[in-house]
Amino acid sequence: MRAAATRLKRLVPLPARAYLRRREHELRCRRALRRGLRNLAKRPRGSDEIWQDLIDGWDNKRWSASPEYLDAVAAAALVEGGPILECGSGLSTLVLATTARRTGSEIWTLEHDLPSLRRIEACLHRFGLRANVLWTPLRAFEEFDWYDVDPARVPIVALVVCDGPPQATRGGRVGLVPALQDRLAPNACILLDDAARPNEREVLARWASDTRLRYEFRGEARQFAVVRLP
Repeated sequence: MRAAATRLKRLVPLPARAYLRRREHELRCRRALRRGLRNLAKRPRGSDEIWQDLIDGWDNKRWSASPEYLDAVAAAALVEGGPILECGSGLSTLVLATTARRTGSEIWTLEHDLPSLRRIEACLHRFGLRANVLWTPLRAFEEFDWYDVDPARVPIVALVVCDGPPQATRGGRVGLVPALQDRLAPNACILLDDAARPNEREVLARWASDTRLRYEFRGEARQFAVVRLP
């Protein structure tokens, strides 16, 4: 058997073997993603197995949301009524769009990176899901950079899933509240990912100093914050 495998390797050029391995990996990821989304549609609060399938299928573990955060996103999407705003697209977009099939909520996603936008749009189309993904490049405001979106394009929302813009952005994610405060419903909930990072702690402190909001930290493996506006 080993001799036959060795002869086969010699017959198949190295670039062809690399291509086949890459295609096999892509197919495994696609199957895992499809399985995870199908099971999430049946069980909207998810499970460890569902979150693991989705994270494996998304195939971006360095930047992917944690299982605890995805579970919080799915849970909040089930109970918070009306449209949902997402800052930064990704696996959470697919989770929100899957949950929206049950709730009827509209998903509005801001994305500044064109390749990321094209990827999420392709995934939404492949799995028959819907979300309003807006290409919104970052632009300079007075004290921070934020998505270049006319607030009038965004509906009034009671839930915001905030996992963008990137950490290196000037001001980080602080722009959400000052730039879109007129689109945040009273008592709106913000799920802020990566809350253990110094940048996000500064964002929370800035929001709390400008607005009488309250927040708490959740998540053991990777903290996120649940923010509640007045």
